[in-house]
Amino acid sequence: NVENIDKCCAILDKLLVSGSIVLIKGSHVAGLESVVKHLNKDKKQTNI
Repeated sequence: NVENIDKCCAILDKLLVSGSIVLIKGSHVAGLESVVKHLNKDKKQTNI
């Protein structure tokens, strides 16, 4: 689902700016699953 990936990347970009998550830009899609799992650990509910 391209829309979901775009939304997730936008969220990741915000996190990158705030420094909450250290992530190399361009590896969003490759590391998407692990990042989403990580986010789900922090938040019981995510709107991704």
